[in-house]
Amino acid sequence: MDIRYFVALSMMGLSHSAYTDQTSSIGSGSFQNVQGRTAVNIAAGDQNVQANAHSIGPSVTLLSIQESLFNDPILDEYESINSSVIESQAFVGAQGLIGINQVSGRGNTQANLGTIELATVNGLGLSALGLSDSALTQVSSSPSPISVGQQASNSTDIALDSFSEVQGIVQLNQISGDGNTAINRFSLQLSSGN
Repeated sequence: MDIRYFVALSMMGLSHSAYTDQTSSIGSGSFQNVQGRTAVNIAAGDQNVQANAHSIGPSVTLLSIQESLFNDPILDEYESINSSVIESQAFVGAQGLIGINQVSGRGNTQANLGTIELATVNGLGLSALGLSDSALTQVSSSPSPISVGQQASNSTDIALDSFSEVQGIVQLNQISGDGNTAINRFSLQLSSGN
């Protein structure tokens, strides 16, 4: 082999930027016909925080995530290819309380929070009517931006039939990228008595 050709290949390798491929996928039929409470946390990447927290009882207190847990920026010298996919018929026929956090990327925060109670809800200004505006403003995104050194390609996809015939409450956070915060909350107060 000619040494000039070998050196040229080595130099090309040094000048070529590397990339990270972060893909999270919930496969076809993965949670088909599940019943009851289903909590799914799936992540591809670094420094992601996910929670599915639900309380059921006569009197419930709901706590909140006040800010991102990561204050340091993530410096990335690589091209990122982030992809989050829920495939065909993944949750077909599911019943109950379903919480899904799916992320591909870095430094993301996701939470599905909920309360089901027979009496009253305490905390965060909640009432039988749901969350107050002041409670919603307590959730903030990351105080420090996450800087990306190279280009990123982010994509999300949910197959049209992945949630066919689902019954109940579905909370879904699907993220592809860096430094995002997504939180779903609900409060359901059931009347006591008849």
